[in-house]
Amino acid sequence: MDRKQYTREVKRRLKLDRADREAVLRDLDEIFETARQQGEQDDAVIARLGEPAAFAASFGVSKGWKWKQALWWVVTAAAVVLLLAALALVIGQHQTMTASVGIIGGADGPTAILVSGGIDPVLLLLGAGLIAAAVSVVIRWLMRR
Repeated sequence: MDRKQYTREVKRRLKLDRADREAVLRDLDEIFETARQQGEQDDAVIARLGEPAAFAASFGVSKGWKWKQALWWVVTAAAVVLLLAALALVIGQHQTMTASVGIIGGADGPTAILVSGGIDPVLLLLGAGLIAAAVSVVIRWLMRR
């Protein structure tokens, strides 16, 4: 493994917000440059620093990253709940419509009048669920940057 590969692996494994991650990577470059000026080879520096996963883990997790991760879980859960509620409403409306169809104006059976209008709750829940899902994707993208 060379210096670029090591730095790339450390960057991939760091669970920090962007500013902290860039600071760690600058420090890592400085470590390699200082060692090179003192005559040390990159392989020796990598051996001294240890595995990329262990090096990245030594910096822990920043508060910003934990906040984004918690927000992602909440928004994703909200998206799932909203989409399931929309599905339940669709199934409920279908069963209600099939059970209450009758004949109007005769004595042959029950009479039913279906009135529609206003905002359909299914579309409202479906839209809210899709918006929550989109926000979840954006948060996840920001976490990976």
